Amino acid sequence: MTQNLTTQLNSFDYYYNMSDSNARFETWSPIEKQILKDLSLLSVSQLIQLKSQVTVSDKSLYYHFGQYFEGLPTNETKMSEERRSELSDIMTNAWSMIRSGVCKTISTALRLAWKRSKLLSRPRSGIAYFSYQKDKGAIRNAIGTLRTGNFSYQYKSDKRTQKPEVVKYFDVEKRAWRSCRIDRLQTV
Repeated sequence: MTQNLTTQLNSFDYYYNMSDSNARFETWSPIEKQILKDLSLLSVSQLIQLKSQVTVSDKSLYYHFGQYFEGLPTNETKMSEERRSELSDIMTNAWSMIRSGVCKTISTALRLAWKRSKLLSRPRSGIAYFSYQKDKGAIRNAIGTLRTGNFSYQYKSDKRTQKPEVVKYFDVEKRAWRSCRIDRLQTV
């Protein structure tokens, strides 16, 4: 039964009701009613399996048959390990900013942690243009990178401390390491 429904859903004319042709409407309207009747007889696991075999867009499918398919779990809802790790780092950085006193609320800390994540993703893949407010109030327009192919630098020691409220970057113009506090970041 699901194989037959898969074929019907993949070949269904999802735009028949927008047509000027009365014959087209009379052809597809009873087919839609039959598909709806058949879908009502399926279990949730059968609907999940059917949805994974349907090749049309979710938008088209939901327009006519949404009552059966919307809200079903899919394989795309599983989060990748890389994404899960990124979100974990963001949450860890946010809590660290609260503990260090940079932020007083979790919403502010999360906003800054997201800013930090977005800022660091750009210099790792190339060069990033951003600006921040320096300690004395002046605005600094920076061109920075973290990609090792863009600079050569001899590290003085292996010991490096990591503070989530501080972003370290290699300044392309000055040819030296610089840092800025994430709460003073203006534009990315």
